[in-house]
Amino acid sequence: MNTVNLYGRVCQDLELTKGKGKDAWKYVRFNVAVADGKDDDGEKRTQFIPCIAWNTTAQTLIDYVQKGDRIALRGRLNIQKYDASLDPSDDHDPDWRTSVQVVVETFDFVESA
Repeated sequence: MNTVNLYGRVCQDLELTKGKGKDAWKYVRFNVAVADGKDDDGEKRTQFIPCIAWNTTAQTLIDYVQKGDRIALRGRLNIQKYDASLDPSDDHDPDWRTSVQVVVETFDFVESA
């Protein structure tokens, strides 16, 4: 089962990206700051989790959520591996990178900033 639950604050103002055409896709990318306990020195740790929401979920986030708002969200982890080489046609070992993000499926408003 691939399920992620997060509770934190939205880190930036949200901006909707749209495809072309009447029925085109829409999405919004954003980070959620999530408390992650304390380090060895007693300092608070925070994880900044990249998230993406699609279509109606993205539009609802754009309409009602602002930077600093606290939200609880549920989604699934999406991990992609890609070759970040400048010229992938070269005969070489690929320069593999990994991209991790949470695909938001549902969310709840918790608190406005």
